[in-house]
Amino acid sequence: MAAGRRNFLIWSLVLTLGARARDLYAAVIGTPQLPMIDPFHAFAPYLDTLIPADDSPGATDLGVDQEILSRVRNNAYRSGIIRRGCRWLDETARKRGATDFNALDDIGREAVVAKVAKAKRGTPLHAFFSYTQLEAFRIYYANPESWISLAYRGPPQPLGFSDYTQPPAPR
Repeated sequence: MAAGRRNFLIWSLVLTLGARARDLYAAVIGTPQLPMIDPFHAFAPYLDTLIPADDSPGATDLGVDQEILSRVRNNAYRSGIIRRGCRWLDETARKRGATDFNALDDIGREAVVAKVAKAKRGTPLHAFFSYTQLEAFRIYYANPESWISLAYRGPPQPLGFSDYTQPPAPR
């Protein structure tokens, strides 16, 4: 029985000293800092693939990515959908030989986004695409800067029809 107690004390001492040694090493040398990987890092290039810049600014030029992420910040379900979608984008890019989605060229990104767009209804990938596409288009086209390439001057209101009191002109 004394041997069992002795072994217990020895192992307790070893574990305690091991933890103290680790703490001392961390205090003197410092703990290695692993880079923080943003789970949404693929989101901006994904949106710029959905809504690229042309005569009008692209999605991220108008802050669409930040607006969507701020809207889902406190919604675990929707932020989870976006997080899983971004992970899928990266995994698919790795299968194509890139380090992540951001590393793909425009053609590669378009091919990956085309796969996302064809996701089977009811799957998490389909939820990612349908939610992000709908929100991105809503936010993007609500901004008058996006209307440049559409040759759209904007809604008639609030400026209105200045001649509303007059009858319509004959054709």
